Amino acid sequence: MSNSSLVSYTNISPNKSIGRKNKIDTITPHCFVGQVDVKRGCDIFKPVSKQASCNYVVAKDGAIGLVVEEKDRSWCSSSSYNDNRAVTVEIASDTKAPYAITNAALNSFIELCVDVMQRNELDKLIWISDKTKALNYTRKKGECLITLHRWFKNKACPGEYIISKLPYICEQVNSKLKGGSSTPVKNTEDSAIILYTVQKGDTLSGIAKRYNTTAESIKKLNPTLIKDINKIGIGWKLRIK
Repeated sequence: MSNSSLVSYTNISPNKSIGRKNKIDTITPHCFVGQVDVKRGCDIFKPVSKQASCNYVVAKDGAIGLVVEEKDRSWCSSSSYNDNRAVTVEIASDTKAPYAITNAALNSFIELCVDVMQRNELDKLIWISDKTKALNYTRKKGECLITLHRWFKNKACPGEYIISKLPYICEQVNSKLKGGSSTPVKNTEDSAIILYTVQKGDTLSGIAKRYNTTAESIKKLNPTLIKDINKIGIGWKLRIK
């Protein structure tokens, strides 16, 4: 089992389990919670006391680092089952919700996904937003599933920004795998769109505060869904910005 040739910096962490128990058929993106460079992103997992790692780090400028080789299981997702079959990727992000990542990091993550899948004989990246459906999904030959850290532990990781980009990521990765070309995200207004799935206990004012906006602004962006700012439904996918 090989590692990505896209790597520009390597610092192998001792925090890992030697040898996987499953073949790779999953990719799990995480938010690093810090706009780090590739050296800092990898070096932080070196101390044994950290008791955590990942396979790859994608830095704020798009540089890619190797922390745990693909042949080994990283300690990343709070789930042995997931980490034994997943390539786990920490992506440099803002330190506050929605934990946005740079366009350079987004584009590099897409390229890394393509590379991982090609080397592991996978030809279709799948995102299923429903946790129960995703974790019970039986992958067909060649399929690779995206999973989330928050599904295995009560965490915000990977943040709503990355989650909002997953359909786009799958589209771009699958296009490249079919021999097409991806469309790198540029600094456009469209690339900054943020989507949020309403959870139990959410209020529109609370969501607005989290994203440094107002309930009225969110209402204007979602006219077909929100008729009353005091009434929102669990599962609604709202555009925040």
